Amino acid sequence: MKKIILIFLFCSGFFILNTPGTNAQTLQFSRVLLVDNNDVTVPTGKIWKINGILPSSRLTTAICGSSSICGSSTTQHTIKINGTEIYWASSDAKGAANPSYTYNGYADATAIFTNQVIWLPEGTTLAASEGVYRISVMEFTVVP
Repeated sequence: MKKIILIFLFCSGFFILNTPGTNAQTLQFSRVLLVDNNDVTVPTGKIWKINGILPSSRLTTAICGSSSICGSSTTQHTIKINGTEIYWASSDAKGAANPSYTYNGYADATAIFTNQVIWLPEGTTLAASEGVYRISVMEFTVVP
């Protein structure tokens, strides 16, 4: 009985491991890139991992008049993936420079950051956009 169970388990494992579509792929590190505002395409056989951005401007900016009362300003850091604007970081800096002053009922600043890993498959285009100087990218080669 033990032999039958062992043969069954061995055969089941063999068929599962050799089923089409279950073969694992390995990623081999290739190089590090700094992508600017020109569209760059992920090459065939490669995968890119976005690590972060190098901002070209401050995220928050307050606009203050001559009376030192601060108004509203919204800034953002965006990147483009396949031509679509993606917000990496965004801020609504209403009254941020002077917390004692409220502008339209707001006395604080809010910010949203993208801190998730973004993987780009081959053929995807990437470019820096508003408020972004460069995008830090790691390139990997897909090894079958």
